[in-house]
Amino acid sequence: MRKKIIIIVSLIMVAASLFIFMNTSNRYFNESIAIIQEKVQIMYQTFSLTNQMNKDTSFHDSQFVYIFSYEPNEPTKQNQLLLQTIEESENQIVSNTLVPVDAQDILSIYWVKEGNNGYYTTNVSPWKKQDIYLETLKPILSEQQTPIGNLKFTIPLTLEFERFRHKSLSLLILILFFDSLLITILYLSTTLFIVKPLEVIEKKIETIVESDPLSLVKKPLLSQIDVSLSAIENRIQKSEEKARCDALTGLFNRSILDEQINHFINSGLRDNSTFSLVFIDFDFFKNINDQHGHLIGDSVLQLFSSILLREKRNDDCAFRFGGDEFCVLINGDHKTAGQVFAHRIKNSLKNIYPSVNIPPSLLSISIGLADFPYCALDREGLLSAADASLLVAKQLGRGRIIYFRDLFNRHSSTNREFSNLNFEVLSMLAEAVDARDRFDRNHSQEVAQLSLEFSHYLGLKKSEIITLYQAARLHDLGKVGIDPQILNKPESLTSKERRSIFYHPEIGSKMTRTIEEAKPLSEIILSHHERYDGQGYPHRVSKDNIPYLTRILSLCDVYQAMTSPRPYHQAMSSSEAIEEIEKLSGSFFDPDLTSSFVSMVGNR
Repeated sequence: MRKKIIIIVSLIMVAASLFIFMNTSNRYFNESIAIIQEKVQIMYQTFSLTNQMNKDTSFHDSQFVYIFSYEPNEPTKQNQLLLQTIEESENQIVSNTLVPVDAQDILSIYWVKEGNNGYYTTNVSPWKKQDIYLETLKPILSEQQTPIGNLKFTIPLTLEFERFRHKSLSLLILILFFDSLLITILYLSTTLFIVKPLEVIEKKIETIVESDPLSLVKKPLLSQIDVSLSAIENRIQKSEEKARCDALTGLFNRSILDEQINHFINSGLRDNSTFSLVFIDFDFFKNINDQHGHLIGDSVLQLFSSILLREKRNDDCAFRFGGDEFCVLINGDHKTAGQVFAHRIKNSLKNIYPSVNIPPSLLSISIGLADFPYCALDREGLLSAADASLLVAKQLGRGRIIYFRDLFNRHSSTNREFSNLNFEVLSMLAEAVDARDRFDRNHSQEVAQLSLEFSHYLGLKKSEIITLYQAARLHDLGKVGIDPQILNKPESLTSKERRSIFYHPEIGSKMTRTIEEAKPLSEIILSHHERYDGQGYPHRVSKDNIPYLTRILSLCDVYQAMTSPRPYHQAMSSSEAIEEIEKLSGSFFDPDLTSSFVSMVGNR
């Protein structure tokens, strides 16, 4: 602390001393200039020359040697002083500068001479030892007050500036002496009046602490403070828990679900571990409230929550998602841990019957499961997949447990029941598939909107427009069977990974073929990656063998993919995408439809 004080005060003193020195030396310099100006005035008043005078003349007094020269006036030019830079002893002019000189200007220019070298300058350093001359210019007027020439004075200033340097250096030495003296006094005074007293106080404090008088006279007060602080901490903790928990059930509420899912995902990525997201919904809870009252309904929710808390493990998390919906995060080996938990919960419902006295048929729940990383790699994808599974569970007759990936496993019993679903459920599944793509979550919806716009531009029939729009909504439905790590992979795919991508048109086609309402879409979905030149997949058909609506969908699909970010490329601008599509006309795309598509996009 003392060092800081001394440094700060020293800096202030140095700054003040510098200010004093600069101002005083400047005053000395101005005094020297005033003496010079006075001499010049005396010269102007004492001497006069005629226009016949053209040789240098000089005279001496006690301080200066005055050299006069006469320059004839040139009417076509203003009174100007020609500055010549003289180098070595050869009097060679290396530069000329014309500087206008006012008639009232006395001190106009310095000429500095160092050895055999000389040069003119408007600024001269009085601190440098050198031969310095002052050159001034005075116009000479005729009796009719017309200029007839200029009187030029050259005056040596070396002695005057020598006096200035001597006075300034004496001042500098005096200032440095006083600064050193003051800093020494400051150091000694801080030691005597600050440091020593503080050392005494510090020793007294150490003595007091060692004797511990607080244990004798302050202990009750300290205990009271400690109790008060603990009470405050407990109240804060309870307030935080209350904000995070549902008041009725004691489970975590919806507000921290996203936070916990992200925490589980980060742990999974770090430790290469898996977890399941389980959605649970009562199938007939509205009937329970309507027939038995809301108090009974609340009791059912409380009893069910106690089952969740009992069945889950310490590292699992249970949430009341809202209303009669619940959510549980289960750590463990992909779908196995989640499904085991789901079946235990479903079988435990019978424990609620004796407490609420309602028919067992009303205590039915549907459960949807999705797991990380097999169903999705991020929060939005997992939520969409679990929600879609829960939706299918209800559509298939309630009281079901549906695992998301089983929806698209042709060997599962769930897959064989797809004929009971409708187009809207399939659309929601397609949206869940899109949500697994971290780079383009709205791909299918945007392709559908673009297809709708293009079909109107082409003037298709209403039935064709509807079919194309629905096919566009579902065209990537088959990607649900693809690992999301492959969908989001920025590097080149392996041959095995590419084969899994090539299968998705067939998977989507089979899914829609089993549903009566979606059968017309099956062929379009199957062929949406075929190419006009026959080099596409899965069946390498070409030209008119590709359905007309598929050829339209292909253009919209590729354009949307080009103008959206992907793991392997940045999003293109519309003009860049159109340029690429024109290059692919005849190979990837129908040339006639390509021309129409380019015109439509260009007219937007």
